[in-house]
Amino acid sequence: MGGFYTQSSFLVHYFYSSNELKTSLINYLHYINNGYSQDQAFTKAFNTIYAELNKSAKRYLDK
Repeated sequence: MGGFYTQSSFLVHYFYSSNELKTSLINYLHYINNGYSQDQAFTKAFNTIYAELNKSAKRYLDK
């Protein structure tokens, strides 16, 4: 449970670190709430692939 909480907390902090990421997260949740699959919503909201967002989050963590 601790690892999940830590990762979740980090991701929320990461998404709120810039207006662009914050807007993308809000858009992602909007798409999910409107019936898009997780993959469709992610691609539409973030305009990238999971691996690239993961790399960006890791770079942010290493700051």
